[in-house]
Amino acid sequence: MTILGKLLTFFCLAAVGAFAYFAVQDRAGRQTITAAALRHRLVVDGLPLGDFKGAPAEMPNDPDPDAEVLFPIDLGTGRPTPTVSRQLLETYFGLTPGGTPVNGGAGNLGGGGAVPNQLAEVRRVRAKIDEALKAADDKKVSRVPLLEGWLLYQPTTYEEREAVLRLVKADDAKGLEDKLNARFAAVLDPPAAADPKTLAEAAPDLEPLYADLAAARKDLVDTMRAPKRTPADVEAKQAAVDERQKALDEAVARVRGRADQVVASRAAPLGPGERQARLAHLLVHLDRSADWQKRVLAVVGVRDYARAVVGQANRVREMVKRPEEAIPADEAGYWASKVRLQEIAYARTTLANNQAELRRKWVEQLRRETDLVGQRETQLKAILAQYDKVKAEVDDLLARQAVVEAALFEVQREVAITLDEVYRLYDVLAARERDLLAAPRP
Repeated sequence: MTILGKLLTFFCLAAVGAFAYFAVQDRAGRQTITAAALRHRLVVDGLPLGDFKGAPAEMPNDPDPDAEVLFPIDLGTGRPTPTVSRQLLETYFGLTPGGTPVNGGAGNLGGGGAVPNQLAEVRRVRAKIDEALKAADDKKVSRVPLLEGWLLYQPTTYEEREAVLRLVKADDAKGLEDKLNARFAAVLDPPAAADPKTLAEAAPDLEPLYADLAAARKDLVDTMRAPKRTPADVEAKQAAVDERQKALDEAVARVRGRADQVVASRAAPLGPGERQARLAHLLVHLDRSADWQKRVLAVVGVRDYARAVVGQANRVREMVKRPEEAIPADEAGYWASKVRLQEIAYARTTLANNQAELRRKWVEQLRRETDLVGQRETQLKAILAQYDKVKAEVDDLLARQAVVEAALFEVQREVAITLDEVYRLYDVLAARERDLLAAPRP
């Protein structure tokens, strides 16, 4: 080979080396730029939702920091980036606080390391909550404080918050857990939307029922105020009031049931965007600690985090207005109810006073009759004592009379014997006289 050929070969090899060097530098620069753009995109938009086909439920077990993770994200180039390295996600989540217990130290929702998508984070948090509840059961402590901390700031309506507070007041851990499970299910496993026909059913009109109940109560008050009333009349009017109250309660229950169906229909997200918004709302309001909020910000991104916070702030503002707006209506209802109750109280007080007066009279009559019975009993005892005394005297006189009668009988027997002797002597005398009369006279 000539010297020129050798020179050309050397220059070609140098050019190839230069091109290889610049290609490597360009790739490294592009990777640096892409990583910076990806981190910026993650800060703004957060992790992918994780509803795509083959979405990983957790980080891969491969210890290689360059292991690829399915992570479809569009950086604005028109070609979505299908994967990212494990090291990039670990570096991104390494900037977020971790390991700080939340909810008063009872449950550690943070400190979970990197996750590949938002749904994976929700599953991780759900597992942490289950562990905290199981630990509370093992320690035999109430679940209610834990569930209250996770659920108290989740409601988006005044009625939902009232329902949560009622469950907390009732110490109903089962009801609170069901509500929390429903919120996780709405994100992880969105339910089917409610039947439109069910939601289109007309709600019963409550105004006529309220009017009927008011009329029945007025009839009851008028009947109780009437001077010539009977217990049967009052019972009949009270039965009419109870019947109308039952009909009103059933209608109110149907209205509330329809409202519950409407609320249940709202639990079904309309699409990925709403599902992602619900996910951000769920994670943001699980706990108020600063460390947890920073982790949620890293997972859902600044945009969804800001939407969730601002949206809930507006809802809370509306919740605050609800009691203020209800005060005039409640006052009107209170005064109307007060007047009605005053009328009922007046009628019942009058009836009670009348009954008390009758009771007083009957008690007084009972006292008089009791005194009279006592007097009669005392007289009866005196008469019985006198009777016993007279009976004893009569028995004594009868005994004495028996003795006298026996003596008299003896006297009578002696008199009879004497009379018999007299009659015999009289016969002897009569015979002697005849004998003497028959004899000749001297």
